Amino acid sequence: MKTPLFFTFVCVVGIAFFVISPLYPNQFAVQFLGSLAFWLGLGYLLMKYPLKNAISRVRSGGRTSFGVLILYLMAHYLAYSLLLSRLTDLPVEKTLGLTYAPMSTVDLQNLLGILFSPSLSAGWGGIYVDLSLFSILMGLVIGTLVTANLEELKYLRGAKREASLIGIPMAGIITGSTCCVSIATVVYYYVPLISLSLAVASILLNFTYFSLPIITAIFLWLNLRTLMGFHGKIVKKNPEVKVDK
Repeated sequence: MKTPLFFTFVCVVGIAFFVISPLYPNQFAVQFLGSLAFWLGLGYLLMKYPLKNAISRVRSGGRTSFGVLILYLMAHYLAYSLLLSRLTDLPVEKTLGLTYAPMSTVDLQNLLGILFSPSLSAGWGGIYVDLSLFSILMGLVIGTLVTANLEELKYLRGAKREASLIGIPMAGIITGSTCCVSIATVVYYYVPLISLSLAVASILLNFTYFSLPIITAIFLWLNLRTLMGFHGKIVKKNPEVKVDK
């Protein structure tokens, strides 16, 4: 079986086990393994194909790029976790472990649960951190794209006369890299205004946590393609431009 088909199969099997996990006495173990299989399979497919060029750019940057990636991931995960603790307003206890959302029956609606269950939870010193496999993967995807975009800009550092062409992509990188903070801030301040409508608040939170990170990742991916296109055009127009390879 070819690699793409194999990992697609892994994703399908993972989803299937997640959905039918209520049938098993140890629902947590089945749910965890199903979710892990799905997100690992999807993560591999993303990194192998649409993010192939991005990963290549990050690797070309060496330790500096990996340092930027790690710092971004720390900020990304912390921002969302702090937002969660503020929105839930639950007492924070010292805790560390895996949590999950039990499901009573087998239902296709259980598919939504794979976005947030199971999750790694930790609480200490008034701070509560809660990271699902979805949020971990999206952090890696967005962090990789942000770092790759910055690395691509380094390739164009000699094209001073083309600064106007780089301005828009640069703005895109800044916008994408701050998504974890800006989204968190918007939701934190505006959810209380609609707290009387639980349905509206639920829709906004779901959109924030699940849709906006995906939109951000797509935006950064397109931004990287644009920068790579500028790279080729600038080098062709200005052979004297220095680029790192």
